[in-house]
Amino acid sequence: MRNDEQKLRDYWQQRTPREQKVLLFGGIAIIFFIFYAFFWSPWLTHINSMRSRIITDGKTLVWMQTVEKELLQAGKKSPNKSQPLSLLELLT
Repeated sequence: MRNDEQKLRDYWQQRTPREQKVLLFGGIAIIFFIFYAFFWSPWLTHINSMRSRIITDGKTLVWMQTVEKELLQAGKKSPNKSQPLSLLELLT
């Protein structure tokens, strides 16, 4: 382990100051790219997906509440409560 660190330090010291800056900024750019590609972008995609799901689920809830009211009203209007209506009869 120490031998690897020493090799890395020797490599760094052998570079000119200009090469050191290029390697440093390149390394920072790679770190930012990896962070964006593997963390930031998937996180934003997930958030947008959840936002659209909330909208869709809200519309589904409104529809279900509307149908529930219609079914309850149709159930109250049925002449013979002992005989259940079919779903088709309730929706027409």
